[in-house]
Amino acid sequence: MNHKIENWFPKPIYYADNVCIDQLPTIEEVIRKIIKDSGTIKTDYLGVESTHETENNLHEHPELKILVNNIFDHILQFSQHLGYDPIDIFSMKMQMMWANISDQHGYNFTHTHAGSIFSGAYYIKTVPENTITFFNNHETLLPAKHKNTIYSMNVVNYECIPGRLILFKSDFPHGNVPQKQPGEKIVISFNVGY
Repeated sequence: MNHKIENWFPKPIYYADNVCIDQLPTIEEVIRKIIKDSGTIKTDYLGVESTHETENNLHEHPELKILVNNIFDHILQFSQHLGYDPIDIFSMKMQMMWANISDQHGYNFTHTHAGSIFSGAYYIKTVPENTITFFNNHETLLPAKHKNTIYSMNVVNYECIPGRLILFKSDFPHGNVPQKQPGEKIVISFNVGY
């Protein structure tokens, strides 16, 4: 038998651990102050307290400059790996950056981030059960008994670990299932584009 299987249109996820790990207490303190000053909004769609509508320019806060610079270093690595032209990479900017804070029962419905190139999450505080789930754009009918391969997986989970940075293309559907156990989760989310 003479055949080939090719893998087209992959959906990359970039992650790095221990990003600004020594800065986590300071970053948490800054985020808590911003949340206290700006307030948060929780909706049925966004089942967490969020500054998305009240303060979505966290990248402009001087106290977060080291984190923002680190994020851009990682975006540079990710985008170069994807074949982006260096001139295009250096013209990208942070469009929005906001914080989400949640506890038991907090969740995010599956969503994408329209109007940007890259999106990401940076975890400040969490509990061990928390994951972010990425979904294939379409459902593939699979037999009841099958082995997941790179060609048949419909979901993949990444642990939410303090100091972990996750980057992905903004049109990649993702979300979080409701947190079962008590325990605070704090994450900074952001969009990058032109």
